[in-house]
Amino acid sequence: MDSAIIVAIITSCMALLGVIFTAVFNAVIARKNAKEAQRLTEETRQALDNAQTAKYEKHIEDGVQCLLRAEIIRSNEKYTARRYCPVYAKESLKRVYKAYHELGGNDVATHLYEECMELPERKENENEN
Repeated sequence: MDSAIIVAIITSCMALLGVIFTAVFNAVIARKNAKEAQRLTEETRQALDNAQTAKYEKHIEDGVQCLLRAEIIRSNEKYTARRYCPVYAKESLKRVYKAYHELGGNDVATHLYEECMELPERKENENEN
């Protein structure tokens, strides 16, 4: 066989191998990039879910704090009008205030709570047995 034909065959084979290698290499890189994109998408989705959950939980905490504050206000109005606060009401109010305070509440409700705690536990004219 003529050496020119052999060189042409070898050159063609080398070019074909180069095309095959490039195609395989590109497929491997594309697969790797797709997996990375999927991982990032899942991480992003998880981060968004976490952010939404945290936001939702914050709204629940704020709502519970508001309800606890309302209970402190209601109790203060009720018992200061009566001018006494029974021991059972004080115990309940202590639990309400503790939860309120642990949720970050610390404003006028603190003063109202303390005001209730200072009230006597019985009416002044109530008979003692």
